[in-house]
Amino acid sequence: MKKYRVIFINNAGVKIEEILTVENQNKIAEYANANNLYVSKVIDISKEKTQSFGAELVVSSKNLMLFTWQLAIMLGSGAIILDALKLISKQMTDITFKKIIHNIANDIENGKILSDSIENYPRIFSRAYIAAIKSGERSGKLPEVLNSLAEFIDRREVLKNKLKTILTYPIVLFSVAIFGIIFLLIYVLPRFVNIFKTLGVTSATVNILVFFTNILQNFALPILAIFFIAVFATYIIFKTINKPEYFDYLKIKIPFIGALITKVNISIFANTLQILLDSGNAVVDSVKIAANAVPNRYISQKILVVIPFIENGEPLNKALEKSGQFSDLALHLIYVGERSGTLSEMLKKVNTFYSREVEFTVSETLAIIEPLILVILGLIVCLIAMSIFLPINDFIRSLQRR
Repeated sequence: MKKYRVIFINNAGVKIEEILTVENQNKIAEYANANNLYVSKVIDISKEKTQSFGAELVVSSKNLMLFTWQLAIMLGSGAIILDALKLISKQMTDITFKKIIHNIANDIENGKILSDSIENYPRIFSRAYIAAIKSGERSGKLPEVLNSLAEFIDRREVLKNKLKTILTYPIVLFSVAIFGIIFLLIYVLPRFVNIFKTLGVTSATVNILVFFTNILQNFALPILAIFFIAVFATYIIFKTINKPEYFDYLKIKIPFIGALITKVNISIFANTLQILLDSGNAVVDSVKIAANAVPNRYISQKILVVIPFIENGEPLNKALEKSGQFSDLALHLIYVGERSGTLSEMLKKVNTFYSREVEFTVSETLAIIEPLILVILGLIVCLIAMSIFLPINDFIRSLQRR
């Protein structure tokens, strides 16, 4: 048995595409005669890559953006899509993506359209990406859609990088400082403690130093082991529970950082929705796809809950208000867009608004977190220094009295 992609033409002259699994092409002819259809094209797809192959592949956002930009430019300049894909495949440095583009070009050469081919690679091309491409093919505006998608990928990565900055910088700074303090407590303080013991210096400060140094010297490895086991156990619990939306909920409740995560996700939602509407997709379908494109699953589910209200004819701004994730200004802009027929333009403004909010929040949060961490670490270092120098001072005074 072989699998064929067959394009039929009915009595009204309409093209119908079907996938048939038959012994040979004679069976296709029998099927066509039985259903009053004419065979226009037959493609043997028995040896095509299955979707599971594409499901295992991952390509960087940078390479996806470059691919989209290049394809948009070449199609916009009048190039044939097959020639454009072959040229992009030759220039692509990522071996994995090079092979994928080559496979897509082969699919198109065998009669597939672009949107059908890229559906085989769901880990690379998102639902929003595929839906926009399909709309671009239907409307004949594929170069414009590709251009919008490339800009979207670029903006999304900028937002994600800003989020990584605000999450990574404090963690790195705090981790380096903590390791420095641990080094002082394990390797430096014990030497001073031995000196104090030799000199016979005794005080509350020295006793505290002796207590902490003994704990760190004798139990440092068990404490680290318990810490890593706790982290690993927490990870396993979250994987076992399989509720990423709960973990995502905890993320948005983190002071300062939670507000930033929410703004990044709503910006991505607004940008995705704008591209889908510009491509000619229906509002309900666009909201569904855009909501699923949101990285934070908790926010995504909150938006998906309002879909029935939109299907029942409720205005988009009123429905989205029920999710509790949008600011009053964003909802007002969507309301104005619906009333004036410029929803896509207003969504672009919503995206711009949240992008600027992210930039402001990043700057503001870093301005607060950096000095706060430095003050806390400074206090810890001061306490350690005082715990060393106060006993020395007491010892010097006792010598002077003698």
